Amino acid sequence: MTLLTDLKLTPAAIPNLPASLRNRLLYFLLRWEAYDDVLACLEHLPVAKRVSFQDMQADALDGLGRPAEAVKVMETRLEQRSAIAARQRLIYCLLHAGNLD
Repeated sequence: MTLLTDLKLTPAAIPNLPASLRNRLLYFLLRWEAYDDVLACLEHLPVAKRVSFQDMQADALDGLGRPAEAVKVMETRLEQRSAIAARQRLIYCLLHAGNLD
């Protein structure tokens, strides 16, 4: 059982939620380290079009111990729109991936 199923939700239902509620739910899942749930939800959302979704995807991947994948997501995200918080997230992912250069 996952946190998402405990909430009686499925990943496919997430796009139908109002944007504010959907985003709060995704941040809630990240906070409670339900990283697999976050990635499952993001599969049903336009991740490539929204940098906030890409940030969440990178956080979930990094949380699952997949920092190299998180680095790739953040590099792509930063090409779309740069932000200090996004650069910091990339640095954390690089550190977790063992890339100290």
